[in-house]
Amino acid sequence: LSKSEKSFIKEGVAALTNEKDVFLMKDGSVDFKGKFIAGLNIKEIIHVYYDTYREKQIVYIGMDSAMRIYDCENEQDFQIAEDISEAKVLKGDLYIKTNSNELYYYADENLQFVASDICDYTAYHYLKNNGDLYYFNPNNKMSTLIMHDVDIWQGIPVGQKGKDEIVVYQNGR
Repeated sequence: LSKSEKSFIKEGVAALTNEKDVFLMKDGSVDFKGKFIAGLNIKEIIHVYYDTYREKQIVYIGMDSAMRIYDCENEQDFQIAEDISEAKVLKGDLYIKTNSNELYYYADENLQFVASDICDYTAYHYLKNNGDLYYFNPNNKMSTLIMHDVDIWQGIPVGQKGKDEIVVYQNGR
């Protein structure tokens, strides 16, 4: 919407997505740029890829808490993980946290285990329940311990280019 203009786009929308003209509808279908896709049993759409590499894919969590990708071009639906509590697309890559607090990284059609005992994550950093803060490098798939005994932390939003800073509170400081 512009500052001075509001316009009606679509009726019956349950949730918006990151892609223009792609909506999760109240009846459970997906309006993918005017084409309705039904029968996916979606709880939450995580991300919509609409580029040359991943071409028209919907990443979603189903009602059964499984992470799935629907390929709109081939009309194929495939599961990549189960027992999902949270998922984020960070810098173009998919990070998945399970209900058992395990963190996975999904890129190039491969699911990679990152770590267990995770309480929070953002960008390339994750915090374990014991207070250890790590940096995960997706290039070499390695984790590096940054700090012990972290009480609270906050990552700089992914949208800020050139900023890989984090704010950490350790022992109240």
